[in-house]
Order: sequence, then structure tokens, then C-alpha cells
Amino acid sequence: MIRALSFLGVLAVAVAPTMASAQAFGVQKGDPVSKHAGKRHNDSATMFVISVPDPNPEFELYVASAAPGVGICRVTGIGKTYKNDEYGTSAKAAYDRFKSALTSRYGNSKAFDFLRSGALWDEPREWVWSIYKDERTLSSYWDEEEHSNLPAGLLSVSLKARSVNPSSGAYLTVTYEFTNLEQCNAVERKADQRGL
Repeated sequence: MIRALSFLGVLAVAVAPTMASAQAFGVQKGDPVSKHAGKRHNDSATMFVISVPDPNPEFELYVASAAPGVGICRVTGIGKTYKNDEYGTSAKAAYDRFKSALTSRYGNSKAFDFLRSGALWDEPREWVWSIYKDERTLSSYWDEEEHSNLPAGLLSVSLKARSVNPSSGAYLTVTYEFTNLEQCNAVERKADQRGL
């Protein structure tokens, strides 16, 4: 019996890091950017393009927020673009798949799926245009307020449909915010005040 219990204890210790790294594309709260081959993004003080240990085939690019002495506080996966999808059929199907997967992992979420009142881009064929113009919202959030099952160190998870070029199409983002986010934000605010 004692031998079986000690085996279970060893197994739990061996599995715990695997379970922890399975979220946030394998990036951990406070990881140094250098651990993920980070390169500064657009001269930002806190934004870096990184490589992740556990990439998902849906996502083409990973961006992290990090600060000296704080490490990584946010990581976002930026998804592949669904082209020739003006009705948003493929993007919405991908969104539903990822929402289901995230819900099975984190539980309760708050979802937003609406077209703003008075929107100009309101026809079914203009779905991507309405996302691009911020007239339509399709997003879900997992956090403490929603009583989501977030592990220690994770502040929130969000899933969003986005577009930066409606003629190209729409894509998804999944963002993980860690509990050290405010420390990164403080560094960014300080950088914004430089030279003023």
C-alpha cells in the first residue's frame, strides 16, 4: 500500500508540469522572453514575438507581453486567416470549436455575439467587414468573475474573432493573461511617459 501511494506521488509530480505547460501554448507565467527566442515587436517596450513549446496548428504567430524582472505576463496566439469567407462560415466554425475546447478545460465563460445597433455592415455577406469595422463582436472570456476553473497564476483566457483586412478574411486570437499582468502594465505606462 505504501509503495503504491509513493508511486502515485511520483506520478503526480511527473504529470503536474505537463498539465501546467499544456495551457498558454506551453508558456508559463514569468518565463523570461529569452526562453522563447523572443524578438521585440515594433519597438514596443513590452511586446515580443515568441516561439512556444506547445504550438497549436490553428495559430501562425505568438506574441507575448513581458517586462524586465517580471517575465511574460500575457501570451496571444494569432490564428490563420480564413480567406474567401465573407459570410464568416469558416471563422465561426473555428470559433465554435475553440470555444468548446476552452470551455471543456476552463468551464464557465461569458460570451458576446452581437451586431451593434445601427451598424452599417449588417448584411450576412458583410460578416467579415462588420468584424473589421468593430461593428460586430464575437468573443468569449474565462475569468474569476465568471467562476471559471483557472489554474493558479492564470488571470483570464479570451477567444476573439478579428480581421485586419476584410478582403483577406477573419482569424481567431486566444489570449492568456497571467496574474503578473499589472506589473507589465506598470512598466508599459512608465515607458509611455518617457520624454514627456
